[in-house]
Amino acid sequence: MGFFEDAGKKISTTLNTTSSKAKDYTEKRKLETSIRSIEDSKKSYFTKIGEITYRANNAGEEMPDISDILDIIRDLDREIEEKKEQIQALNDRIVCPSCGKMMPKEAKFCPYCGAVPEEIQKAPNEETANAETKEGSAASDGAASSDPAKMKLCPSCGHTTDVANLFCPNCGEKISE
Repeated sequence: MGFFEDAGKKISTTLNTTSSKAKDYTEKRKLETSIRSIEDSKKSYFTKIGEITYRANNAGEEMPDISDILDIIRDLDREIEEKKEQIQALNDRIVCPSCGKMMPKEAKFCPYCGAVPEEIQKAPNEETANAETKEGSAASDGAASSDPAKMKLCPSCGHTTDVANLFCPNCGEKISE
């Protein structure tokens, strides 16, 4: 009976890892597509600025105010940076071999199963493993989240962590719901 239980656990862990990686891969592709779309919008605003400048110059008129357009471009730049940070957060994860879920590589304990650091192995790098992926950014150690409603404190060490975490990534203590 022990053999089948071990095999079942290994299969479950493998499925969790594969599912987590597929979710992260999809999330990263969505973010990259969104960045390309935003960059295309920026190009259209730059083209608009060029047209406005050309027409004003050609007509011998004073350059019209384009500060609204420049503000929009700055907002788009901020959106791009936020999405790049989200991609980086997805890349800064490792696989917990105990439960197969993706977790922040700086966590001292797996926030899902409480595995200790010596049990945690680094996941293959995406560039070298050709499209390796990781779990979605919603379940992090909480450091990246700025929404207090999505955070909770570890009763043992006081570390702020994501509400989805069952274990503190700092001390490994089980966190009550």
